[in-house]
Amino acid sequence: MAENNPHSVLARGACASRGRVEGIIHIASDDNLGFPSENDFILVCKQTNPAYSTLLMRSKGVIAEIGGIVSHAAIIARELEIPCIVGAENATQILKEGQKIVLDATNGVVYG
Repeated sequence: MAENNPHSVLARGACASRGRVEGIIHIASDDNLGFPSENDFILVCKQTNPAYSTLLMRSKGVIAEIGGIVSHAAIIARELEIPCIVGAENATQILKEGQKIVLDATNGVVYG
């Protein structure tokens, strides 16, 4: 349960693909689809589309600001079996590049 986590809640969203993972934030946009220097990254973006495919395949998890359980990010995350939350308002502004977080997609929470 969230109450047992010692970290503070940074963002919330709807569970699109269950799971829990720790990693480093990589923020991507349609204008900047570059890869981070870290291999164990969690992708944070407004929303995804097929251009994000390689990033999604290399990520440990996904946090998308826009979308629902049938959005591109949600469907691909389920196919890749990686944790994903969608509808995480302002995630690209709240979370910072390189920040270490815990993505608890089962409960729709991001801890920092």
